[in-house]
Parts: sequence; C-alpha cells; structure tokens
Amino acid sequence: MKNFLFPLALLGTIATQANAQTPDQQKHWNHCVAVSSTYVAAAAARNHGIDAQAFVNVHAKDTPLSRKQLAGITNDVYFDPRFERAGGEPLRMQVLNICMRGPQKVKLAE
Repeated sequence: MKNFLFPLALLGTIATQANAQTPDQQKHWNHCVAVSSTYVAAAAARNHGIDAQAFVNVHAKDTPLSRKQLAGITNDVYFDPRFERAGGEPLRMQVLNICMRGPQKVKLAE
C-alpha cells in the first residue's frame, strides 16, 4: 500500500507546481479570459440582433477591458467577415489560445 501512495503524492506535488503562476502570469491569464469572454459575448449579442454600439455601452460597465479594447473586439465580431459564423465555446478557446500563446504560434482556420 505504501508503494502505491508515494507515486500519488509525487504526482500531486508535480501538479501543484505546474499550476503555480507568477503574478504577471496570473494577470495575463485574467486579461486573456476577459478578452475571450468579450468576443463570445459580442458574438451572442450580434446573433441576437443587438446593435454594436448598444453592446459596447452595456458591456463597458462590467468589463476590465478599456473602452477602446471593447470597441475593437466589437468591431471584429460585428464587421470582420472572418467572425461571421464565430461564436460559443470554440471562439472562446481559439481567442484564449491566441491571447495566451500569441498569434504566431496558433494558426486560425480560414
């Protein structure tokens, strides 16, 4: 039984160390989550017929992003043809991956 518990304890230690983040990494993660969530929210608003400016006005009240960032994301989602059918969890994960790793490491499907 002792031989079985040691690998489990070691695995738990490794997993804990892998999840440890510096404050800068945590700040970057939080930013990327906010960006990806905003892309998804903008796509949902667009799909429900909500005006782009109305989305910006409402969403600006509860986002950590600047109004300029919010407007840029909204313009992408509402007016860039590449986002025409984008939305939901696939969009969230793609934006999150690009934000975390940079656009040069993640290739967008056309």
